[in-house]
Amino acid sequence: MAADDVIIELGTRPPGADESEAARRIPDRDARGRLIRLDGQLELVNAGPAAVEVRSAQARQPGVLVRDTGRSRLLRPGGVGRLDVEVLIECGALSGAEPLSVRFSAVAADGGAREVRYPVALKGSVWDRAATPMCEQLPMRTRSR
Repeated sequence: MAADDVIIELGTRPPGADESEAARRIPDRDARGRLIRLDGQLELVNAGPAAVEVRSAQARQPGVLVRDTGRSRLLRPGGVGRLDVEVLIECGALSGAEPLSVRFSAVAADGGAREVRYPVALKGSVWDRAATPMCEQLPMRTRSR
């Protein structure tokens, strides 16, 4: 499995739900830290010639943390699957965010374990569109004396 064999898209909603429904059901708000949590999904497309089991996904950069929920996905050649993830975003962190380097751990058809990194753009993404209005509703962080 090579990075060219996997195509990734971001999502915040289960199939059939719209973005506003997902945004209403997913926020965990911490006014002190201005941190929000999204229940998200990574949509994976196996563009390679063999089946791949994606076992985990993780990414971290200042103000952003993405981690899988512990369920692996088997992707057949040409197959599409969604991997559930938890997304923690510090309000304002996406304004100048570089593409997020997501690390996937997978087992290929030959039984070999592999790790692949794949860049995912955050600015303007569905996660950005869900996080921005939620952050705007949070009270501004005040300094304690």
